[in-house]
Amino acid sequence: MSTTARRLKTARFDIYRNMVLRTARKNDNVKVTDKNDYPFDTNYELFTAGLVLGFLRDDPRTESEGSYSQDFIQVNRVGGSSENEYREGIEFIYKLIELEHSDEDPDDSELWELALQYADAGVEAINQDISLKDEFDLLAFIDEADQKWEDRLEDVLVDQ
Repeated sequence: MSTTARRLKTARFDIYRNMVLRTARKNDNVKVTDKNDYPFDTNYELFTAGLVLGFLRDDPRTESEGSYSQDFIQVNRVGGSSENEYREGIEFIYKLIELEHSDEDPDDSELWELALQYADAGVEAINQDISLKDEFDLLAFIDEADQKWEDRLEDVLVDQ
């Protein structure tokens, strides 16, 4: 996957500011009193979690298109190493998106746009879950992924 032009972006910077420690610390209007209030350390950690969840739910946030207020980092720079688990996760889900839409012959920018929409949808879902439970329920997130993974992969790979 050529990642030179792909950048992590979001239309939901408000959520990143409220859930990502490094983003909150960079924001002049946010005072970080307890770093444990932030379940994610970096933007790309939250982006990756959102991308996985959004992809598994197969419900992209189409409202994000054209309204990205924040541009974080190029995919090929995530984690600083080509073996970074977050970069590998992003690339893996992107490949699945590419496979799922291979019969439509979309260009790379259309596929990346869909990935961004999946990520924003997942980030919104994580934010909503945290709002309801007052904490990031990692076990529930893993359980949902475990339940949906096989069916979602089957949907993607059935026509291949």
